Formats: sequence, structure tokens, C-alpha cells
Amino acid sequence: MSSTPSASVENVAVETLSRLFVELAEDERFTAGLRESGISLLWEHSRPELRIFVSADGAVVGEDAPQYATHIIKSSTGTAHELWLGRTTFPAEITSGRLRIFGKVAKVLELMPILAPAFGRYPEIVARGNS
Repeated sequence: MSSTPSASVENVAVETLSRLFVELAEDERFTAGLRESGISLLWEHSRPELRIFVSADGAVVGEDAPQYATHIIKSSTGTAHELWLGRTTFPAEITSGRLRIFGKVAKVLELMPILAPAFGRYPEIVARGNS
């Protein structure tokens, strides 16, 4: 019985992270930033597993997400949740090894301003309960 609440929390995290990038992919400012920088992202989350591909052309969630992107970002789902809620930072998570970014290092600096809207949108998605 104790696994049910945990499974429920994991499902909420998966749904919330998925919703975040689907919504961002519909935001012209976000997609313009990706287009101008030539960046595509593949988020590989663990515990539970979740793959999200985002490019200027949209978002693909789940097994259908392409294997390649200019930047691959790996972390646990819990780390991603804490990051987007603003409870931790990219530098802190990279330094701790809980978040790993693969791709051109110079482009990572371009990535941060593009991702800025996620920090405001994610808490809104959590607050409205993924409805």
C-alpha cells in the first residue's frame, strides 16, 4: 500500500514535467530562442524514466522522443522538479553531479536565457494541478 502514494507522486512529476515542455514548445519566444541558437534539447529523467525532446519545431514526450539533440540533459525526475520550482540551481546540480549536460559547452550559456520562462511556468503548472 505504501507504493501507491509514491507512484502517484511520480506520475504527477512526469505529467508536470511533460506539460512544462509541451507548453514551452507552444511559446513563440521560447521556440525562437531555440531556433536562433540552433539548440535542441533531450531531457532524460530517471526515477521514473521520462524522455522529453524539445526543438524549435515542438516537443516530443516519451519513447518517441528522438535519440539525438544538440544538448542532452540527464537528471532524476526529483532533481528536475526541485530545479524548476527554484529550490536549487543549474550550477549547484551540475557541481553535485545530480544534473549532467552533454553538448557544446559554449552553447550552454545560450541555453540559460532560453530556459528562463520555465522557472515561472513550472510552479504555475504545479499549482493548477496539471489541469
